[in-house]
Amino acid sequence: MSTTTKTTYTIGEASERTGLPTHTLRFYEREGLFLGPIDRDSGGRRRFTDAQIEWLTIGAKLRSAGMPLPEIRRYAEAGRDARDAAAIQLRLLQNHAQRVRAQLRELESVLAIVEGKIANITRPPA
Repeated sequence: MSTTTKTTYTIGEASERTGLPTHTLRFYEREGLFLGPIDRDSGGRRRFTDAQIEWLTIGAKLRSAGMPLPEIRRYAEAGRDARDAAAIQLRLLQNHAQRVRAQLRELESVLAIVEGKIANITRPPA
């Protein structure tokens, strides 16, 4: 009879795998931004699973793309309650994608201005 052990990671290892500082991982836990509870070892230290590491990576990307924390929390909360999870998460992602597309349009506009200024400065004098 074999026992299956699930690989878990300390907060330091989770930090290394995700690139997020440990204080951010603690903050995300306090704010309810995980899809489920973080297990603790016998000493009370956090133990992160592969699925939680994957979620942290996704959540960090959503955050870096400007998704507000309350929406990330709503996404996580929906994932804990399977009833309407897919519909709620889809709506949140669609709304965020719309905002990101608007940000991209704005950045493209700014880039065009910057490139125009560069061209003016680097153009040889007539």
